[in-house]
Amino acid sequence: MVENVHKKVQLNDSLLNIENSQFLTATRAERDRLVARKTALEDTLYQLRQSYVQEADGTGGSFSRGIENLTKMKMNVFNAARAQAEPELISLTASIAAQDSLLASARNTHEAKRTDYEKSALANIGFLERNKALSDLASEESSVFWASLMISLLIILIEVGPILAKLIMPLGPYDIALAKEELTLMSASENEMRKDKELTTEKKRNFYRRQKEVSEELTEKMSALQKKHIDEELDKWERGEWSPKDHRSSMDEVMRKIRERYHFKDDSLL
Repeated sequence: MVENVHKKVQLNDSLLNIENSQFLTATRAERDRLVARKTALEDTLYQLRQSYVQEADGTGGSFSRGIENLTKMKMNVFNAARAQAEPELISLTASIAAQDSLLASARNTHEAKRTDYEKSALANIGFLERNKALSDLASEESSVFWASLMISLLIILIEVGPILAKLIMPLGPYDIALAKEELTLMSASENEMRKDKELTTEKKRNFYRRQKEVSEELTEKMSALQKKHIDEELDKWERGEWSPKDHRSSMDEVMRKIRERYHFKDDSLL
């Protein structure tokens, strides 16, 4: 379990390094540039100072001891260079200190995040870590393996025990009463469903019967109307009033005219 937490911390450290790498690289590069510039100025001033000191003690180019004109001239060059470089040196020193502060702040932030994550990982060890730790320990210690197996079997037995007892034990008064209640409810539900089905069937039967009665009544009326009109046409034909042009028209002509006028078919004639 501790090993898993350690791996998590290492992964978090890698992520934090990737997160801060660009900032740290840029800050270090800027600091190195400032340090190089400051070192170059200090080296230049040191060389100028050594030059007039050597002239003063006789080890310089003139080989004459004492403060002579050449020594004074080199001293003046050194003083002028120092006066010119001193503001820049002060600025470089302040900038280097600022870069050091940024680096220190980034390191402190990184360390604080790392510490917080490590504390959180140790405080929030979940089921998966515990289960994996138990599995790793069981693979190394046989006693832990058998203890874990027995505990698992015991939990399974506790869970399925009531079901097994229910299956093994004979039916009791409670089971009979419960079955009776269930059968009563099922019977009532079936009766209700049967009544609903009979009511629906009766409604359909009444609807079709009424529809048939209306259809038969309409057919009778249509038949009576057809008979009435046919009788009128036959009476006109018999009296010779059916056609002003031809009083001796045949029955076939009468039937043809009736078919055309009333749109009758042979199977519709009564």
